Amino acid sequence: MAQGCLLRSRLSATTITRVAISGSSAMSSTNISDALSPHSLLSFAGLLLVACTLADASAQSLEGRTSLSPAEAATLNRNDVVFLDVRTKVEWRRGHVKGATHIPHNEAAAHVSTMIPDKSKPIITYCAVGGRASWVVNDLTAKGYTVIPVTGGGYSELIAAGMPDEHVLSD
Repeated sequence: MAQGCLLRSRLSATTITRVAISGSSAMSSTNISDALSPHSLLSFAGLLLVACTLADASAQSLEGRTSLSPAEAATLNRNDVVFLDVRTKVEWRRGHVKGATHIPHNEAAAHVSTMIPDKSKPIITYCAVGGRASWVVNDLTAKGYTVIPVTGGGYSELIAAGMPDEHVLSD
C-alpha cells in the first residue's frame, strides 16, 4: 500500500513540476525556483504523507470488521478491495457497482477461486439488503479470503452513497 502511495506521490510531484514549468510561458526561472524551494517541497511532502497515512488507515480499518454499512463501503478505495455482487443474474443486469465481480450467492463457493484468484485483497460482498452477502462469508473465508459483507442495505444504498454503477444491456 505504501509503495503504491509513494509511486503516486512521485507521479504527482512530476506532474506538478511539469505544470509549473509549462503552465505559464511568462513564468521566469526565479518563479520556478521559488515554486520548488525547499519549504514548498517540504509542505508538498507533508501533504503527501498525510494522504498516504489516510489511505493506509482506510485499508487497516477493515481489519477485524464483520460488516460494513453501504456508506462505509462507498468510501473504500476500489483499487484496494474487490466488490462481489452475489445477487441473481437478473438483478446484476439491472445495475451493479461499476467494476464489481458477479457470482450469484449459491455459486460463490464453487466459482470464487477462478473469478477472484487474488486472495490478498479483501472481498466486499453485497446484494439487495445484506442477507445473501452475509451468507457467503463462511464459505469464502474457508477458502482463504477476507470477506466483509455490506449489511443494512445493498446495491441501491451503495449507489445512493456515491458508488458508480453500470448496467448490462445485452448478454
